[in-house]
Amino acid sequence: MDDSISSANLSFLARGLTESISPSPVMQEFTSTDPASIDDRKLKEACSEFESLFIYHLLKNMRDTIPKSDLFSMKKGEEDIYNSMIDRNLAGWISSQGGVGLAAFLQRQIPLDD
Repeated sequence: MDDSISSANLSFLARGLTESISPSPVMQEFTSTDPASIDDRKLKEACSEFESLFIYHLLKNMRDTIPKSDLFSMKKGEEDIYNSMIDRNLAGWISSQGGVGLAAFLQRQIPLDD
């Protein structure tokens, strides 16, 4: 008995796979080649990242006002890195949940030229 797959069987399998895979509407939105939708996505992403950066600096400056404590036995550099990572992730999460409205405001204020 031959264990190899014939070319006819291989092409049948390939054709079946490609016919059964159709992009979802969500994926079609992200793979759209319409320049306007690409520009809209880029603007939305840039505004969201700017808002995330703004929130990060807001959290960092708020944390700097809190008196330091010796409760945790971390060195100064380790604590700064840890707090920076937490602030950055928290800022990204806040921004992804709607943030403080800065991204939406910026999107309305920045016109896209047609």
